[in-house]
Amino acid sequence: MTDSQHTPDSAHAVDSSDNETRGRTLDPRHVASLGRTLGPAHATKAMQAMNLADSANPALSMKPTQAVGEGRSVARENPFHTPAPFYGRVRPEYPQEAVDAVCGSHVGGRIADIGAGTGKLTRLLLERGAQVVAVEPSAAMREQLDAILGGAEALQIVAANAEDTRLPAHSVDVAAYAQSWHWMDPEAAGREADRIVRPGGHMAIVWNQMNVELPWVHRLTRIMRSGDVHRPDKPPRLPEPWGEPELTMLAWEDQVTPEGLLELGTTRSSYLRQNEAGRARMQDNLRWYLYEHLEFVPGQEIALPYTTQVWVAHRCSEL
Repeated sequence: MTDSQHTPDSAHAVDSSDNETRGRTLDPRHVASLGRTLGPAHATKAMQAMNLADSANPALSMKPTQAVGEGRSVARENPFHTPAPFYGRVRPEYPQEAVDAVCGSHVGGRIADIGAGTGKLTRLLLERGAQVVAVEPSAAMREQLDAILGGAEALQIVAANAEDTRLPAHSVDVAAYAQSWHWMDPEAAGREADRIVRPGGHMAIVWNQMNVELPWVHRLTRIMRSGDVHRPDKPPRLPEPWGEPELTMLAWEDQVTPEGLLELGTTRSSYLRQNEAGRARMQDNLRWYLYEHLEFVPGQEIALPYTTQVWVAHRCSEL
């Protein structure tokens, strides 16, 4: 079957709620940070790929849907209150270097994993000897988190959100947000981080995203509506007293199968918002792309390229 006969990615735009709009000005400081981690050539290519993804995707020129509590429109419901049973198993891990950047000088300290989900980062922090407070508003996510890690003595699970964590003042060394910051009100969440983080501590915002530098991966993200275009030249917006965040960016590969990618598609917010017919259509489109267009076979090991961004911010008075 040819692309002209079946083009699911053009029929269904990327979930623009997880995207940044185009037209950003490149900050040389962020290019330098990229170059230190990926090397200058790879950093430049990554920037170019992000620009290409923006220009090729008409959904990215739309105004993004506002996240819960963002304060500029009516808040939308968190789709992750809907059970996503494969989330804990198929969502990618984080590279160890990313965990290093999250911990900084606070290895073994007390870390709040805010928007912890099923505990993808939580587990890695526990393995480093940290005392972890996993803050998660979704009962469905907390249930998976408790099933996976609930027996850990160094773990406390709190039913709360980033804007009101219910944690004591100055009670943690690091406030970490792995794959969750885009769901939060940055002003309110940043102020709450200032309240709970001890002097000398920091914030760490982490994103795992497929590397759209490769055309087949770029198209995969469109079909999955994954919105994996958090730009390395666009730092998270933080309120005072937080300073300009610094970026560590890592390139790595996840070993997956076509079946794993189909399951991964069921953990995306765009999928969870759909009715049964919409979900079936999204899975059919993804199945066509993987098995017919890319000609993967069941059980085949696929090297799926990712980039991980870790943005670390300290208080301006402590820089």
